[in-house]
Amino acid sequence: MGSRAGRGGIFLALTGWLLALSSVSQAADGAYPDRLLWGDTHVHTFYSLDALLYNNDSIGPDKAYRFARGETVVSSSGQPAQLTRPLDFLVVSDHAEYLGVTWQLLNPEPDSPAGDAARNIMAALRSTFGAAARSTHSRHFFEFSSKARQALAESPETAMASWREIARAADAFNEPGEFSAFIGFEWTSNPAGDNLHRVVVLADGAERALRQLPMSALHSEDPQALWDWLARYERETGGTALAIPHNGNLSNGRMFALENFRGERFTADYAARRARWEPLYEVTQMKGDAETHPILSPTDEYASFERWDDSNVFFTAAKQPSMLPFEYARSTLKHGLLLQQELGVNPFRFGLIGSTDTHTGLATASEKDFFNKISLDEPAPGRASHRMSEKGAYGAVVSRRSATISASGYTGVWSRENTREAIMAALKRREVYATTGPRIGVRLFAGWDFTAADVRAIDREAIAYAGGVPMGGTLRGSAAADPDTETGRAPTLMFYASRDPDEVGLDRLQIVKGWLDADGVPQEKIYDVASAAEQGAGANTLAAVWRDPDFSPAEVAFYYGRVLQRPSPRWTTRDAKRYGTALPDGVPGAIQERAYTSPIWYQP
Repeated sequence: MGSRAGRGGIFLALTGWLLALSSVSQAADGAYPDRLLWGDTHVHTFYSLDALLYNNDSIGPDKAYRFARGETVVSSSGQPAQLTRPLDFLVVSDHAEYLGVTWQLLNPEPDSPAGDAARNIMAALRSTFGAAARSTHSRHFFEFSSKARQALAESPETAMASWREIARAADAFNEPGEFSAFIGFEWTSNPAGDNLHRVVVLADGAERALRQLPMSALHSEDPQALWDWLARYERETGGTALAIPHNGNLSNGRMFALENFRGERFTADYAARRARWEPLYEVTQMKGDAETHPILSPTDEYASFERWDDSNVFFTAAKQPSMLPFEYARSTLKHGLLLQQELGVNPFRFGLIGSTDTHTGLATASEKDFFNKISLDEPAPGRASHRMSEKGAYGAVVSRRSATISASGYTGVWSRENTREAIMAALKRREVYATTGPRIGVRLFAGWDFTAADVRAIDREAIAYAGGVPMGGTLRGSAAADPDTETGRAPTLMFYASRDPDEVGLDRLQIVKGWLDADGVPQEKIYDVASAAEQGAGANTLAAVWRDPDFSPAEVAFYYGRVLQRPSPRWTTRDAKRYGTALPDGVPGAIQERAYTSPIWYQP
């Protein structure tokens, strides 16, 4: 499998001076998370039917893990591929739906009708998806997907064969202390073509994971059925699991609707179960960015970023403005405050992560080495002009090109060690954050007494953990307890970031606040707290201690940090230069990459 010894250390040597993770500040027993780990929680291999039918017939879980660990692999289009820097963890998350069909297509039975059907489908697939047909791959995918499902019988035995190989690969490549290979799957609910997908992550090895088949949306499209599966998995195996909703901008308002799958208003029990099983939200990935939207945040000059806001996931129903508040992170976090007031439980108390949703098996999120979402669109001249959908084809109401795919994203995890158990613990406590690809180092804490000197101190992490809570946590209010001594007291946030050494410099740090005002109306405001305005190339590091100037101790609130880089070329611009082609219309030439921390909630 190749050794990773020293590779993580090289990366830390490059970035350690930027983030100032001084060993002097470490508690003797490692009492707080001091390691920044990078990973992708959403990768599909050829065991996903759509990935296989989109020409990924060579990258399975083994190669996906090898690639993430930094090894060179040959992609499905025959190109050598290697990450500039390895990742620290990876979740292979193949679709639970049709696992048995993919197994038969990859392993046709000799001298049997099913085997003949599988061979014929694969032969026709390779012929139809030739270079001349790539610009219309969506039409062909639906055609062949239907043929495959009709010709090949799904069975628990064939599904288990795929699941066994997925679990085996994760155990084979899991190397505690060096690289964490997670077993996972995607539950792919698409009611009426609306995206309610979740990635399920297990903290366990094959011995536990293989006691149950993955939950398929063919059995139920209701998220509550998935939570039942998760509860049963933990109860019967003694394992640990969670689910991560996809970015909701292709759900047409259903991902974070204020009613459940059956159209019923939330109850306290429903809210508690949702918060229990879904502690994270995939805020950025290849299908665009889902932090906020210009209609929802009209005063946010950075709200219009990598937008996918014209349809649902099947391109069969157009987007209506009324759907937007129930698709984006910031508006949903505000809805969570309202529901907490009503129910006593916040169902949307989630942290923010990024992942790729790649179907190539290659977890690339950098504009520089982007291999795209599907194998048909791996690096080649003209790939940006390929069509993901055709207006009118299979009910599609919009036409979308591959140029609109986003090179995003990754998850940063603050952990005490690189093991499945420690990373899962960080995911559950939400001490994690999202980036759109660059490996920006970020920390955010909230307390009552941080000073400007604290963020410059050599032991600032020790100060921060002793005097406050990290991203993902809750700051309990005391400002109203003794008005005589608490006058003027407000939360102080310690926020600092370092640039990715392979990227352009940082532009600014912003605090995004959401709260319920005295009348119970949700509000939001963005504060610039540090800037590289005087530095032409951007900053290597930015840091600030910021006190909320608009704080009211009786009002529930959340705060999260947003880090903006200086603009840099988008992957489509890099393609145009590499291949000598024209820039595609309708996408920006430059992109302002960013990171989003998980929120910190203030609770009176």
